Amino acid sequence: MAKIFKKFAKSQLVIPLFALFLIVVFNLIRDVGFFSINITKNNLGNTVLSGNIISILNGASAVAILAIGMTLVTASSGGQDISVGATAAIAGSVFVSVLRANQITMPIILFAFLASCFAAILCCLFNGTLVAAFKIQPMIATLILFSAGRSIAYWINGGATPTVDSPLLVSIGGFIPGIPIPTPIIIMVVFLVLISIVLRLTNLGLYTQVVGINERPAHLNGINAAWIKLL
Repeated sequence: MAKIFKKFAKSQLVIPLFALFLIVVFNLIRDVGFFSINITKNNLGNTVLSGNIISILNGASAVAILAIGMTLVTASSGGQDISVGATAAIAGSVFVSVLRANQITMPIILFAFLASCFAAILCCLFNGTLVAAFKIQPMIATLILFSAGRSIAYWINGGATPTVDSPLLVSIGGFIPGIPIPTPIIIMVVFLVLISIVLRLTNLGLYTQVVGINERPAHLNGINAAWIKLL
């Protein structure tokens, strides 16, 4: 037991977990029913789950998905991508611009999603090329999009803040009829499971961690470190 405690005390998780514990204690003191989850009806008449925890998970789902991608960046390069917010803004602007230019149907939504993914991939390839090919530190390389990304998103939208109103989009950002859990939480869990499988059960996950731990031995073992960083 003493060895386990010492190992845990040396872990980098101590401070975050302790901070989380303090937040939980504070919220429980303020509201005894903080963790309670209720079954209610939403505005559309669907049976859904509600409560503080559901609201927190729903609100944090987008940040969690970005953090999952950040985990891969940190694991492979040892650096930080500070342009994730700007990249998300560009992808979101492309998504909205495609929807506003067409009649919103499910195929158009799928096409807009693919177009936004393509825009995000281009941004990531730009950052990855600077890091992998030109050996620029990740934080410095991503500073370019960090500075210019939101301006690019603003330009894509024509200098406006557009909105899209469609019942088909309600399920993506809200609830799928018949499923009481918010859709963003489901998407977050799916991403978490997929990335966990990739990191733990595939060669790509192994290579990513090896390159991040020590690039030179990885190169001597035949691993293309530049390609892994680019991915």
